Amino acid sequence: MRLGGDPQDLRADAQRVRAWADAVDDAAAHVLRTAGVEWRSSAADRFRDQLAERRRTAMAVADDVRRVADEIEALATTLEERQRTLQNLLDQAGRTIEEVQQAVADGAVDVMDAAQGFANDAVEKGQELVGQARDLAGGLGRLL
Repeated sequence: MRLGGDPQDLRADAQRVRAWADAVDDAAAHVLRTAGVEWRSSAADRFRDQLAERRRTAMAVADDVRRVADEIEALATTLEERQRTLQNLLDQAGRTIEEVQQAVADGAVDVMDAAQGFANDAVEKGQELVGQARDLAGGLGRLL
């Protein structure tokens, strides 16, 4: 396991979240097709108004879910960049035993602690975003 998690796992989560948004879009499209039913009455007008409102709500939820997916994707990119930076630091520190000893003496442990903190923060944010996406999907299920 890579320090802080695997950016590809986060990207897979983002893809799953985007699929939820697509499912919401499909449901909204279904609502739109239902609104085209030939039916004339005040009840029909109210029915179409309610369908239009539910469609707008569904589309807003899909947009929110996509924003969550975008944030998860950005988180994956940030994690990847931080891991790359950490790896570069480790590569530089590991070139020779003397360089390692000097790096440790100069605070390499502090650098590792900071990098671990960044990675942990990134994983925590990713878990929060996935949780938010699940909550949005659950809310959508109750709406539809």
